[in-house]
Amino acid sequence: MSVVDLATFSEKGFSAKAWINGVCAQKPGEQTMDKYIGELEMKLQLLAEDISVSLEDHSAQALQRIPRALKEVDRLKDDGLKL
Repeated sequence: MSVVDLATFSEKGFSAKAWINGVCAQKPGEQTMDKYIGELEMKLQLLAEDISVSLEDHSAQALQRIPRALKEVDRLKDDGLKL
């Protein structure tokens, strides 16, 4: 089974039904459909976990930047008032 292309999910007019049918059509002949779907489900779950972890990391980084940005805004405000 190939790597799941996440860009497909964000395309305008994405059809989950068409995507599932297309992926199932790529099933190797020697593999059972149950096993193939199980592996696909696992890949999608792992991708979802990776995305979740990435979002959490980026959110934490953004929250750490806010106090710094507020200090910079205050500094610029004070500099502007001194002019």
